[in-house]
Amino acid sequence: MKPLELVVIGAGVGGLAAAIRAAALGHKIRVIERLERVGGKLNLLELDGFKFDTGPSLVTLPWVFEELFAAAGEKLENYLELVRLEPVCRYQFADGSGFDAFADLPRMMASLEAFSPGAGEDFNAFFGHAARAWRGSRKPFLESAIAGPWDFVKDGVPWMDLTALLPIPTLHGLAKRFFRDPRMRQFIGRYATYTGSSPYLAPGTLSTVLYSEYAFGAWYVKGGLYQIGVALEKLARKLGVQFEFGVGISQILLEDVTEGIMPDRKRFEVEGVELEDGRKILADAVICNADAAHLYTDLLEKQFDPRDKKLEPSLSGFVMLLGLEGQTVDLEHHNIFFSNNYALEFRQIFEDLTAVTDPTIYVTISSKSDPSQAPEGMENWFVLVNAPPTGRVNWQTQAEPYSNLILEKLTSYGVDIRDRIRVKHIMTPSDLETRYRTFRGGIYGTSSNSINSAFLRPQNRSNKLRGLYLAGGSAHPGGGLPLVMLSGKLAVEMLTEDFKN
Repeated sequence: MKPLELVVIGAGVGGLAAAIRAAALGHKIRVIERLERVGGKLNLLELDGFKFDTGPSLVTLPWVFEELFAAAGEKLENYLELVRLEPVCRYQFADGSGFDAFADLPRMMASLEAFSPGAGEDFNAFFGHAARAWRGSRKPFLESAIAGPWDFVKDGVPWMDLTALLPIPTLHGLAKRFFRDPRMRQFIGRYATYTGSSPYLAPGTLSTVLYSEYAFGAWYVKGGLYQIGVALEKLARKLGVQFEFGVGISQILLEDVTEGIMPDRKRFEVEGVELEDGRKILADAVICNADAAHLYTDLLEKQFDPRDKKLEPSLSGFVMLLGLEGQTVDLEHHNIFFSNNYALEFRQIFEDLTAVTDPTIYVTISSKSDPSQAPEGMENWFVLVNAPPTGRVNWQTQAEPYSNLILEKLTSYGVDIRDRIRVKHIMTPSDLETRYRTFRGGIYGTSSNSINSAFLRPQNRSNKLRGLYLAGGSAHPGGGLPLVMLSGKLAVEMLTEDFKN
């Protein structure tokens, strides 16, 4: 296969992963990034000595990271130091109860039994079910391109694994089958939010999300998760990848390759890209790491859009970055404060499209594990609540009142930090939509709130344009750091297949 000239649109994790793999194969890569640095939603904000990861806060499936570096002939440990977290997270419920979750199964079962007799046994049974679902889906779904349910099972799946992959019931319904304690069902339901979805609508196959976290552990990156972006850029440059920052793409250039004998059936191939400053860059192929909605709405004509119009955006997030004076004794690196009515929370997000009145609150304090992330004697808090896609809430007027509501709710849990705040920065769904051009501010592209949503997500190869490939959280297999890296791998595998002759 001769070396190709490729353009990668966007320097998010999916684009960087694709650029690294393609460069390792000998291709010439040029990455065009509209923002000022790499990372996309994996990014960093530094304020008055506090460091905040503004996107992902947790690493799972570390073998995906190791494999990416190995594909380039490098070792992950020479670029990043992963720190395993135990407990994975501290959970607190509205009734004042709570437990610490551990990736170590015996410790997890003991913690759950102390929390609610029988809960450890229930978790063990659920974990076995999730393991079968994972075993049945890893190769045919996460590590393969799919276009429909048949692709999912074409190579054969053991019967016991196949039964665990059935999309019915919903994740909440599945939790009801295994857990006697309603609080544990709420805990299981949280894993639907990892795909930007509702546990009351998303399929039970999302049990695989929980499995991936507890089977392979939860990890932090020393120096902050943005170091992943730094390491990927360093590796890409070592392989000869060229970067250009601060300029966007205005359109993807196409060449009419319609054959003369069939002029009524137009055929087009990708020819390159045109930048917003008017420059044109020709290329053999383009890998788009931008949100699929932006690609098909703004960069291409409608005739090339293959998306199902029924797709809904994933949930978004309302974020507060807080620099606090002093130390908080009773919290861990990761913490969850559950709402009193989980079903109402998701109805407000996906049906009413309103800000949640009693939100579940996620708090990450990376300075607990890494003192370099905050000035001495202080803490950096990343506070996230689930929020609806943009459209109804006027975040310009509601952001500050809503941040006060969240602080009051934390106070109701006995965590009053209002007098300790020294730095405060708010990010709303509107901010995410504007900065990253995401589909209505959705964090994960589209939701998984239907049985067939996994097969409707934009695929890694355009079926209408030769030479166009997709990588990133809005494409298959979905959002989250490891899945986004896998999307870059799939895009390059398809490109290699298409151009091997």
